[in-house]
Amino acid sequence: MALQKYMKHYFGITGGPTTTFLLAGDVLQVGASPALRSAIFQLIDHLPGVSYLGSTKDVAGRSGVGVAIDGYGNRYILVFNPKNSAVLGEKIFANKTTTHHGESIPKGTLVGFETFGTIGITSSTSTFPDGASAPAYQHQAATNSGPLEFSGTNSRNGG
Repeated sequence: MALQKYMKHYFGITGGPTTTFLLAGDVLQVGASPALRSAIFQLIDHLPGVSYLGSTKDVAGRSGVGVAIDGYGNRYILVFNPKNSAVLGEKIFANKTTTHHGESIPKGTLVGFETFGTIGITSSTSTFPDGASAPAYQHQAATNSGPLEFSGTNSRNGG
């Protein structure tokens, strides 16, 4: 596919289908035009080793549609919102029992994940693009005492 050749050249991909799968998921997550999204979904569909999982949840518990690929000793799963094709999240599971720093990691263990919310443009610092309230920012004096703090709860799990 032309898109795969372009991605390999532009992004310097030296890996195989797993690397292409992960990069395609990253491009979809940050936003792309409808034509590019369509081309990326076609690319994912034609990558060797990609499997359709059907109904799947991300680690935040949101329902979506999952696709997976095995590589680098792991199973990588992208979870998409079936209504708008937005990437809800990525989950990474150990594909085999292994050890890391002397600790055993059993096959099937969740070893990494990302979740993504709604993306969009807003002119407000108090609401998200979908109108949901953002957590209130609590100003802190410049110190090295710790991270910024927010008050309130962000119950927004939109996708």
